[in-house]
Amino acid sequence: MSSYRRLAVGLLALTFVACSDESLDIVVDGIDSNEPVLVSYFEELRRATQASPRSAQLRGQLGMAYDANDFFDAAATTYKQAARLDSADFAWPYLQALALSNHGNYADALKAMDGAFALNATNPGAWLLRGNWLLEMDTYADARIAYEQAVALAKDPATSAAASVGLARAMLRQEQPQAAAELLQALTQSFPHPFVQQVLATAYLRLGQSAEAGELLTMLGERPQARLNWPDPISARKLAYVRGFSGQLKVAERLLKNGKGTEALAILTDLRSRESDVSRFPDGRRLYNTMTFAYRVVDRRDLAESVLVEALETYPDFPMFHFTLAVLLAERGDNAGALDRLDLALTLDPTLLAAYDRKFDLLRSARRFDEALAVFDVRMSYGNVATQAYFDAGLVAGTLTRWMLAIGYFEQALVLDPEFARAELFLAHSLASAGKFDAADTALANAARLGIDATDVAVARKRLDDLRNGERQ
Repeated sequence: MSSYRRLAVGLLALTFVACSDESLDIVVDGIDSNEPVLVSYFEELRRATQASPRSAQLRGQLGMAYDANDFFDAAATTYKQAARLDSADFAWPYLQALALSNHGNYADALKAMDGAFALNATNPGAWLLRGNWLLEMDTYADARIAYEQAVALAKDPATSAAASVGLARAMLRQEQPQAAAELLQALTQSFPHPFVQQVLATAYLRLGQSAEAGELLTMLGERPQARLNWPDPISARKLAYVRGFSGQLKVAERLLKNGKGTEALAILTDLRSRESDVSRFPDGRRLYNTMTFAYRVVDRRDLAESVLVEALETYPDFPMFHFTLAVLLAERGDNAGALDRLDLALTLDPTLLAAYDRKFDLLRSARRFDEALAVFDVRMSYGNVATQAYFDAGLVAGTLTRWMLAIGYFEQALVLDPEFARAELFLAHSLASAGKFDAADTALANAARLGIDATDVAVARKRLDDLRNGERQ
């Protein structure tokens, strides 16, 4: 066949695909949005795509518009189409993977990212994301390999730090807290980011170094901490496609995620000034909530409180506003006011688990131990109790000398985290106090094996022996 005939046949095939391939049908979404500017914007991009159905660039632009405005399913499908139209462009499978991950669809996100790796396996951010998703899927060994690749390929401090923290988190999941702590200790010297310190505190807790962990957590305080981010020029392209109130709000939320509170507040205060009645906005509650968070990031609790008071005038039955106000009141020492707000939040939503956790902490700090345990008992009925919460409840039960209850809580903490050294130490203490000396010996030996400080083990051993000898006499 001549080259001319091959070209003609090829063009005919392309025309046929463009007209008949249903997998390239333009995805329609957002038509029922309550923001007219967004509806018309999507329609404009769809018309342009319809006019040039074989253009990967136009298809990808439509995908980025969907993506930037939170229509992730439509975005993922449209990116997949763009990748079919231009199989050499790394951006389309990469962005498809990100869009899929937004709904927690990590398995499909990893498959899409494999397509991106086939085009370019040297992008450190792609390896970092792969590690994050594998960690979410509890595939720790593969996550660690991905993070190691990201560390090796990183060319800037932020990407290197994010990859190193991911590697440390994988080490913690693999029950290697000493290796994680050593990695993070070195990192805090060159990159002293709050999230690095937060993960380091977790490593210290796993090692039984509660003093070091407490020092870090006290330094971090209650203020929201930005997560680690890294330069991602491909994903950053989507910002140009943001439209409408919700889109601007999302930009502010991204800025806050990166710790840029001042820049976020500039957008948020502008949005707030456009309407005297916030309830007219597509999501006024989200605006108030984001403004509160932003003021906390810049350490202006007074303004955060005033925003919440205004928010509750508009949305008096929204439990999260009562909860957040409780947090702010507790931060400035008004525990009574905080408890009142938590009770209001739980009256409006008895399943607001964070409110139980916060109420337990406040009652415990006020030494109202019986009430704290009553709150924890209700909290347990909803399930999904954190390991640390069981440990804290065990401490409270021990303070009340309710040893069997304390034993139960410490044992449950160890079911969730068998390497929780301090839980073993306090389990030994509780078992000894309950006269269960052989079991206490075993728990104390476990605590020593898990790395509890030798002085703490010696003190516990002496107490155990004293109690055992006292019972024999």
